[in-house]
Amino acid sequence: MNWGKTIEHFVPFMTNFPVPPEDVVFLGMPIDYVGFTHTDSKTKCEVHFIEVKSGNAFLMGKQKNIKTAIQDGRVYWHEIAVAGNRAEIIEE
Repeated sequence: MNWGKTIEHFVPFMTNFPVPPEDVVFLGMPIDYVGFTHTDSKTKCEVHFIEVKSGNAFLMGKQKNIKTAIQDGRVYWHEIAVAGNRAEIIEE
């Protein structure tokens, strides 16, 4: 495992990380973390997408596309109910 992949797991505990460590989930690829803050509030609840880079690393094409989609507001909620071997979309 290289330095960048190793440090990704420790970054939430570093100073200035934008979300408390207990409020983030590590995804790894294509984005490192998703975090949720103020989930008890209907008006202040926030979703954070966080990508960690070290050294001379830069965003890859897919990561740039995700960043643009988030900035452009192309983010959606999908709720799916599973019954047996069938998935049914509840709400879009």
